[in-house]
Amino acid sequence: MEDWNEKLITATRTGDSGALKLCLQNDADIDYQGVRGWTALMWAARRGHLEICKLLIDTGCKIDTTDVDGWTALMLAAMYGHLEICRLLIDTGCKIDTTNINGYTALHIAAQSGHLQTTRCLVEQGGASPLVTTHKGKTPYDVAAAVKLGQYREVMEYLQSVMSEKSSGVTAGQGMEGNFH
Repeated sequence: MEDWNEKLITATRTGDSGALKLCLQNDADIDYQGVRGWTALMWAARRGHLEICKLLIDTGCKIDTTDVDGWTALMLAAMYGHLEICRLLIDTGCKIDTTNINGYTALHIAAQSGHLQTTRCLVEQGGASPLVTTHKGKTPYDVAAAVKLGQYREVMEYLQSVMSEKSSGVTAGQGMEGNFH
């Protein structure tokens, strides 16, 4: 017997919409969680397959499922700077401030990865708070500042300006922790 669930995961990882449709026609579970709890949507978001994400969402997949480390499709899209997928997930109503096992939100992850446009999208379109902290008290600014001696200056400057709008007297610290994919 064929394992349509695993074929579904493979189709989304590779961006094969034809294979994905075939899997769905053969009753694959659209919310099947494979290795480490990743869903088809997580793989599509991670790999930047916008059309696959749209197809999965239009077919009714859950958008806020978490893997074993608490990561969501939004976090994976944010990590790799897939701006249009972040926009799609936000427009579909995903939870913007879900945290992983280390207390990181998608905003922390985008900032730490140096993706300015994704960071802006999460704040401006998604309403993510730049003041949210990890379990160790780090803001998105802090995690961006800790990477390679501040190479993500544009992200840091943007977050600093948004933080000062939201709260006067905020001082960003330094430091970083995390379990990243």
